Amino acid sequence: MRDVRSRLLGDVGVLRIKEFSDGVQNDFPAEMKKLLMHHLQGIVIDLRGNTGGVSDAATLAACELDPAALPEL
Repeated sequence: MRDVRSRLLGDVGVLRIKEFSDGVQNDFPAEMKKLLMHHLQGIVIDLRGNTGGVSDAATLAACELDPAALPEL
């Protein structure tokens, strides 16, 4: 089961992150890429019910939004 899923709500993309597992660093960019193929007015990152997880996975997912912010891990 993937921990990141995406969907469209009109012209808004929604990324749902269930848990920050090791798979997030692969799933997040893939789902983001699918959303960016559409003409979006915005993106919502839905963390409701997120159970936490691996802090490096959370950091890497956030850095997909701003690659310049990538820390040395």
